[in-house]
Amino acid sequence: DAGAFTAANLARYRAVVILSAAELDSGQEAAFRAYIEGGGGFLGVHDAARAQPDSAWFTGLVGSRPGTSPDQPQRAVVEVGDRVHPATRGLPLEWTRTDVWLNWSPNPSGNVHTVAGVRERSYAPGAGGNGVYHPISWCRDFAGGRSFYTGMGGTASSFAESRFRQHLLGAIQWTAGLVRADC
Repeated sequence: DAGAFTAANLARYRAVVILSAAELDSGQEAAFRAYIEGGGGFLGVHDAARAQPDSAWFTGLVGSRPGTSPDQPQRAVVEVGDRVHPATRGLPLEWTRTDVWLNWSPNPSGNVHTVAGVRERSYAPGAGGNGVYHPISWCRDFAGGRSFYTGMGGTASSFAESRFRQHLLGAIQWTAGLVRADC
């Protein structure tokens, strides 16, 4: 609910989770920006990367934007690269699952701390693929706050998976500042 993005309301929370491509007006985005700059946390899930398409600040918060990507779910292998972060701790090194896999433009590698990537040779990434190093979940300290994004969660069935819920729980705990991690 974009109407919830007021300074007074955001001050009540340690983290904000965005699951869709909701649009904020300039005042709502300014309140969200101040919230992040004041130490707030952000967790973006899949379509959240499409929110605020004209906002350079929001692109920075997420870390990148989807490029040309497949639009149908495919089975693929997720490679967990950070076994210490709370969002990936306890997940297998290789995790086979079905989702809608996003390609990034530009690839956020080097600007974010990738905790998991998707193995492109395990599915058909299309013309916009990111190659051997294809981040799918990452974190970073951003503008005084914490930002975690996962490109997973593009299907309703994702949320029925215990491992995916474990991934989200760890991400929420980190973005809320309840646990530490090196991002």
